[in-house]
Amino acid sequence: MPLLYFGLLVFVSRLLNLTAQPDFRAFYCYLGGGNDTDKSDYLANLKTLLSGFTSDNTNIEYGFINSSYGQNPDTVHAFGFCRGDVKPDSCRSCLLNATILLPRLCPNQKDAVGYYDDCTFLYSYRSIYGIYNVSDVICPLWNLASSTTLTDNYVQVLLDKVKNQAPIGDSHRKFAAANDSTGEYRKVYAFAQCSPDLPEDYCRSCLQDVSQRIQLCCEGKNGGRVLHPSCYIRYESYLFYDYTAVSAQPSPPPSSPVTPPPQVGEEGFNLRSLQFSLATIEAATNKFSEENKIGKGGFGEVYKGTLPDGREVAVKRLSRSSMQGTLEFKNEILLIAKLQHRNLIRTSKDYSIGLSGSRSLGE
Repeated sequence: MPLLYFGLLVFVSRLLNLTAQPDFRAFYCYLGGGNDTDKSDYLANLKTLLSGFTSDNTNIEYGFINSSYGQNPDTVHAFGFCRGDVKPDSCRSCLLNATILLPRLCPNQKDAVGYYDDCTFLYSYRSIYGIYNVSDVICPLWNLASSTTLTDNYVQVLLDKVKNQAPIGDSHRKFAAANDSTGEYRKVYAFAQCSPDLPEDYCRSCLQDVSQRIQLCCEGKNGGRVLHPSCYIRYESYLFYDYTAVSAQPSPPPSSPVTPPPQVGEEGFNLRSLQFSLATIEAATNKFSEENKIGKGGFGEVYKGTLPDGREVAVKRLSRSSMQGTLEFKNEILLIAKLQHRNLIRTSKDYSIGLSGSRSLGE
């Protein structure tokens, strides 16, 4: 009887774990989740991946898990990361809840994200590791109570502080926290974090975007946050993170006033070196003639051309109907320029990418 009773308790405990997950603060099911005609293989791969996503032997020391499963076009990519001050056991529990609840809320989507206070969890048919997708949904939340003691200017100074510190933090935990007095008895607490896989420049771009949104959503509020799958920023009039754990983090090194450009190979490059005038590009491509068209991508057409010094270039012309913005366009060009593969010619020696300084190129 004692063994039977113990077995019944284990069964009930697991049943409760599967049926009563805490609600997300926010979640989103992407409608554009790839091919809708047959998702059975993808959903089977998702189930397999999530079944062992937070197993006891999964390394979660730095509050981050990343994994993929399956073959294209049904490969599933998933990652989760916890707030920088959350301990490993609590992190694992938070991500386990997320892996159970999110597929229930988005049963037919191939792309979804869920947010708890302690963790963020995302799965997708797209490659998501180390990538900041500007077009992913940004979710604002705010404290309904109006503030009479927290001034917006003061809050913004504190948010700017954590926004600038987080990208240069520890490579495993890109987060920063700050607090200070705002009145005789009141304090305000701020926190910013990126997913640990993001490079510093992508982290900085992500936090810049969410910090701009928090100014719009949360003016005059006691607290607010803006969430993105790759980063978030938050402030409150109460302590919402583990102050001891945050204080134990080593201070990040002082940032340089000028961020050095990304380097490739021995010679390196930066975005400015990839810029040409619109007149130069029109001359190189014969004013984007049909004869020079060599392909078409998701955001526009690609043309071949020859610069005055004889270098051959490929020029992407952003379509009028494209939803891609300037930042996304620049990120794409930098990503292409960073690629290293035996079938690609090195950028710094034999290949140039044309980026016009004029928005006219995108029209």
